[in-house]
Amino acid sequence: MAYNVPIKPQGLGLIAPTGTGPTNAVQATANLNVGLSDPNLASGNSASGNDLVVNKIEFKANAGNSGRVFLCSNAAKVAGTLNLATFVGVIRTLDPGTSWSITNPVGMSTYRPGDYCLAIETAGDTAEGNCDTT
Repeated sequence: MAYNVPIKPQGLGLIAPTGTGPTNAVQATANLNVGLSDPNLASGNSASGNDLVVNKIEFKANAGNSGRVFLCSNAAKVAGTLNLATFVGVIRTLDPGTSWSITNPVGMSTYRPGDYCLAIETAGDTAEGNCDTT
């Protein structure tokens, strides 16, 4: 099935951890204004923060990076179990210039960007993220 639903793009901005390792992982929604009222958000969302519910999420490691970006579970970071060496809590690794996305092609908003965080292998590396709501 093709991805053919009306969308409302929501940029997550540049995600730039301040250092390497799991303790410096940055939640994907860190650049959004938590609690900001936004009438353009769909599916009953009233804020553009961690409660944002979307039907598509995409993360891209910047092409100029020197190392990998780790897409991780934010729950693992909060619980203190995130381990980049053993990949505990790691969902995917992104080489420079590569991307990863998850989509619900029928347009039902079922994913939460706040459930993800990004960590870096090399200091100064960054990633970008975006999502779509229906």
